Amino acid sequence: MDSTTVEPTAEPTTTTVDTPDYTPPPEPRYTPTPTPTPEYTPPPAAEAPDAGGAGAPVYANCAAVRAAGAAPIREGDPGYSLDLDRDGDGVACETG
Repeated sequence: MDSTTVEPTAEPTTTTVDTPDYTPPPEPRYTPTPTPTPEYTPPPAAEAPDAGGAGAPVYANCAAVRAAGAAPIREGDPGYSLDLDRDGDGVACETG
């Protein structure tokens, strides 16, 4: 008799293990912190030129300005008033 040795061969086997359904937790998401919207702050109001502060002359009309020797009066000068500036160009009592 011929003697040959036959090695046993391993058959692949499938093993089934009962495990509960596993759902991995969700990945953490980056959520940026919202930047607050700044409140609108209006700019400070521009101050009108001092046309009649303490010590500034007040003229009733252009005749009074001329009598005081102050004609013509420009906008921003002491005593200037829109009431004395007929054409609104910033120069009051400019003609005689």
